[in-house]
Parts: sequence; structure tokens; C-alpha cells
Amino acid sequence: VVLEAADLLRDEPITFLLVGDGSEKEQLLARAASMGLPNVVFHAPVPPEEVATMLREAFCGLASVRGDEMFSTVRSAKMWPVMATGRPVVYSGSDEGSKLVESSGAGRVAPAEDAHALARAIRELLADPAEADRLGERGRAWVGSNASWRLLVGEWLDSLAVMDDRPARGWNRRSSGREE
Repeated sequence: VVLEAADLLRDEPITFLLVGDGSEKEQLLARAASMGLPNVVFHAPVPPEEVATMLREAFCGLASVRGDEMFSTVRSAKMWPVMATGRPVVYSGSDEGSKLVESSGAGRVAPAEDAHALARAIRELLADPAEADRLGERGRAWVGSNASWRLLVGEWLDSLAVMDDRPARGWNRRSSGREE
């Protein structure tokens, strides 16, 4: 779907940088070559810190999930670093992740496996960079308020304490770790 969207966007000022490995990478490399896509670059896997650097330089980030019913309750992990970096998310999927991107105002959503809708979402962002910036900031704010590591771990420890009926041993999610 991403390669098909890239084909539809070959005349736009955008390059798709696909980072990492995966079970379908060889097939995707071959397909991109056969399609003659000048706007798709494949990059080897990089450490998480380097992903953050790449995202800071990107215009937006892409996350996609297949349209099978089996995937309807997932959230693509690829949306979290995009949101945390303050870039708008272009999400291709019809699952919980798509609903989260929409409700947080963090980006644009295209139905799963719809290359035309994916290309349209990207064109919308390209046409309005100020709106793309606003979406990115909304995503970053949402992550800070709802999905920061400290908040998630703090809530998890609190829930363990409730189940165990004991205090959470001094954890205070609003501080830098242990209570003083």
C-alpha cells in the first residue's frame, strides 16, 4: 500500500524513507525497483536514538496496519515515536491505532489498504504545513499527557499495589522516580 501511494505521489516533493527489516523487505525492494519509484528509499535498521533523529528531520511519519479483522484491535507501535517527536502521523489502518490518531488530533487516517486515501492524506499535509505542525504538536502533547513512560509505569505500579493491597513502595509518577 505504501509503495502504491508512493507511486501516486511520485511528482510531489516527498520521499518515503522505509527504515528497518521485516519478513517482506526483499519483496518490497523488488517491487519498488520494478515500479521504478524514485521517491522510495530503503534504510537498514538503526538504533532507537537514530530513529528519533530521523523523525525530527522528517515532515511526517507513517504507520500502517493491515485491514484483516485479526488486526482490528491493534495499535501500530510506529505511531508512538512519531507522536512523541512532534510530527504528524499518517496512519493507514482501521483499528484502535487509527481511532487514537483521530481522537488525539495527531494526524491523518486513511482506511487500511487504500493507497489512494493514503496518498490523499499525505497531499493534505503537504498542502498545509501549518496544519501539519499543529497535528504534530497535538500528538506530542497527547503522548506527554497520556503515554509517557513515567505515567504508564506509574499507573502499572499503582495497579499492582491495588491488586497486592500494599503501597507502591514509594513510586511517585510525578517525580523523577522514587519519592524523597
